[in-house]
Amino acid sequence: MKKVIVLTLMSLFFAFPSFSSPIGKGLICKYIQKKPSALFSHYLAFEFSKKTVYYYNFNLANNNTNTTSSSEFFYTTKPKSIIINDNGTRGNAIWYLNRETLILSKSENYNSEHDRKCDVFSKIEFNSKFKELRKMLQNNFDAQTVKNKI
Repeated sequence: MKKVIVLTLMSLFFAFPSFSSPIGKGLICKYIQKKPSALFSHYLAFEFSKKTVYYYNFNLANNNTNTTSSSEFFYTTKPKSIIINDNGTRGNAIWYLNRETLILSKSENYNSEHDRKCDVFSKIEFNSKFKELRKMLQNNFDAQTVKNKI
């Protein structure tokens, strides 16, 4: 009897479409194909709100890891993808996210040299992972400069 109740509850839990909504979620994406020369270019992050998405990239300035955030971008959801664009639903698509594989691409065919594999997080997890990533990037940079004299 307990198994039947548990299975019923699990079926109800996964039946609601709101669990696949991007609202309130964050993505951290890393290159999966050709690697850029700069470690900081390997990663991108996205944070979804109700109608817009913020895009973050990482860079190095004065030996410190910085994040640059964009102004708000817009996104549209389709059954198999999320399209991030710069000017509402009629704007130019900037990124395509495959909702099943979490591959982020500049190409709708998902075969760009800039493809990235993403991990999805709740808002709280995203903030934590974002801070961890910044710290890891800073530590990697610091390790490369240990022997520098100037």
